[in-house]
Amino acid sequence: MKTFGFACLILCALCTEGAARCSAPGVNLYDNQTVERRMRVNSGGTCRLRFGRSTGPMYSVEIPQRPSHGTVQTDALHTVVYTAHRGYVGSDTFIYARRGYTKFGTPTTRSVRVLVTITP
Repeated sequence: MKTFGFACLILCALCTEGAARCSAPGVNLYDNQTVERRMRVNSGGTCRLRFGRSTGPMYSVEIPQRPSHGTVQTDALHTVVYTAHRGYVGSDTFIYARRGYTKFGTPTTRSVRVLVTITP
């Protein structure tokens, strides 16, 4: 039986322009698996994605796949910030991964591939 960590993806829009918006659904992150979710953001817009607690301790965050048409930064173990390049409209992708331990103490990686749609 696979142990899973539940991470609630809470979204806050940090707009560089008043009209910039971002939306993304909640996500369950599973031990040693990558789940896929979609995000929508306006060109030039910024989104802060906040993940909830895990069943075991997490000790690091990485971005194993960086976006081509935006930037991603992490400012904590539970937060990632995506900013779309101004003027670009289309799609982008990035992967966010957290490393840590399950509640049983075995090493795990929990990650999400974010498919981004950038709108005008």
